[in-house]
Parts: sequence; structure tokens; C-alpha cells
Amino acid sequence: GAPGLVNTSEGIIVDAVNLNWKNLPLTPLLEQRYHLPVSILNDCHAAAIGEKTYGNDFQKDENLILINVHHGIGAGIIIDREIFQGDGGFAGEIGHIVMVHQNGEVCRCGKRGCLETVSSATALIRQARELVKRYPDCKLARDPRGVKLDTIEEAFQAEDPLTCDLVLGTANYLGIAISNLVGTLNIHKVVLEGDMTRFGTVWLDRIRTVMMDYSLDRPLDNTRVEIGQLGENAIILGAAAVFANNYSYLFTQVNSP
Repeated sequence: GAPGLVNTSEGIIVDAVNLNWKNLPLTPLLEQRYHLPVSILNDCHAAAIGEKTYGNDFQKDENLILINVHHGIGAGIIIDREIFQGDGGFAGEIGHIVMVHQNGEVCRCGKRGCLETVSSATALIRQARELVKRYPDCKLARDPRGVKLDTIEEAFQAEDPLTCDLVLGTANYLGIAISNLVGTLNIHKVVLEGDMTRFGTVWLDRIRTVMMDYSLDRPLDNTRVEIGQLGENAIILGAAAVFANNYSYLFTQVNSP
């Protein structure tokens, strides 16, 4: 499971902006290194397969949107028990939907105001470090360099008002993005994974509230937004499930060492 735009059939990372990978032939490199056949797919697609296969409470024919909110943001979409990759194989790149249309932060992709610039772990850390410069008496570290996701979580749990506003601000934008996905696809099961899920029920409830504010009532009927059950294991379990379940539709070309 690899981040970014993945050409599964040719084994190439077309573009992973957070790693500065562009047209990286990852499959040939790994095959050369380990002398084993290798196949790759997008990490969010793999995580979606992992949650669908090994998570609890999934109905056999239930569709699924999995959103990984980490240093980047991406989605894996399962429709009719198959991962939806889109015509070019790049479906689910919601992290680069523009959310801030005026004076947005520059994203690693080169655009401004992408979802990743306002809702990812990287965005939250950047915002918190700016907060410390303006309000040195807040419960975060006095030195901006000491502000990390763990220290933000500690201040959030201590109910520091300024930190809570930052964290819930990330949830606001994510709730809008999810409402757009639900309005487009009308999928009832949405699962959230990644570092930002550490902010738990309060963060999740804000996402749900914003979804209600920005969605039509009927498409939202029966929609459930939950934190995933597999955590960091979702990607590796999904990759294993691809082979265990013979998801041959993922691979139009079999690579050999």
C-alpha cells in the first residue's frame, strides 16, 4: 500500500506529493531488492479493503468510504464489493479538493487551499505552532519547535480553549468534504483512519454535526461515520486481503522478478 497516485498495473507511483515521489517505478525497485513478485496499490484503497474484510459489523453487500486523515488525506471507496479506482485509477484523492478559495495555504501539490492544508495532521501542527507564537501562555509548548501531535493531543485533552478551537476547525472542513462525498455517492458507511482519529469522540461529533449542516436530509439518512477498528494495521491487512480474496481486478498485469 503506497501513498499518492498509483498506477497499479505498471507498478509506478505517479505522484506522491508528501514524499516528493514522481514517476517512481516502485514495483521494479522492490522486485530487484527482494527477488519476489511485487504488486502495489494506493494505501487508502488497501485500508478500505482491510476494514471491509476484517472490521466488524460490515454487511456483505455494504458499500464503504474509508478516509485516511494522516499527514495527507485520501479515500478508498468500495462499491459492490470492489474497490472503485476510477477511469484512471486515481479515485479518492480528496485531500486535494480545494476548500479555501481565497488566501488559502499553499499545498504540497502546488495548489492553494486544499483539504490537506486545513484538516490533516500536518496542517494542525503548522496551525498550532503559529498559535504558540501569538499566544505563548496557551497550554502548548512555549517553543514552536516543541509542538507535535502528541503535545497538541495533551492540550486538547486538558481542554485548552485555543487548542480545542484548532482541532475542531480541522473537523469542520473534513465534515464539509464528507458531506460532498455522501451527496455524490450516497454511501451509508464512512470510516475514518489515521493520526487525527486520536482526537476521538469530540472531533468525530463535530464532523457529524457539520455533515448535517451541509447535506440534504434524505441522502444522509442511515449514514454512519465511525472511527476505524484496525488502526495502523488497516493497510497491511488490506494488502493481504487482496491476495487472500483473489482480487484480480486490481491487477491487469502480473509482475515477475
